[in-house]
Amino acid sequence: GRLKVQGKKIEVKGFDLGEIIKTTELPMTYNAKLERLKYYSKYGETTFSDLKGRVDFVNGLAAFEDFVFENNRAKGIYVGRVNYINNIVNSIARISFIPSGFNTVLTVNMTSKGQLANQVFGADMNEISRFLQTRSGDYQKFLQEEEERKSRSLIRNRRL
Repeated sequence: GRLKVQGKKIEVKGFDLGEIIKTTELPMTYNAKLERLKYYSKYGETTFSDLKGRVDFVNGLAAFEDFVFENNRAKGIYVGRVNYINNIVNSIARISFIPSGFNTVLTVNMTSKGQLANQVFGADMNEISRFLQTRSGDYQKFLQEEEERKSRSLIRNRRL
């Protein structure tokens, strides 16, 4: 059978999306931001104001399809499969947001797989890490020093 799902104020435990987003905006060092991302991708809870999707049930398999969820800072999609005969889950969620003061959309991919009672959760923060790195003072200083090295090299090569 098929079940259409719609909900309001859905709480999800296991990560704090609000703190993840806030981390991209705080005036902290790159390494401190990475530590915050690591922590809040594993702990806390997130409330989504709206959720809708459908679940198809066939022969002990539940297929979660077309799930869309959002809150005041982010929007995401979710797909998943749960095999209730073997108690196995495999799912992925993609959540996007725009940090305040920037014109860049950042995405977090979250996965869940394994036995229902012992799921392994994962959060891919690579895109956010690259965004933070390119805006860190250390990275900007590195780019400036690299440009200066290239300029000095060009000047030396012209003298020869």
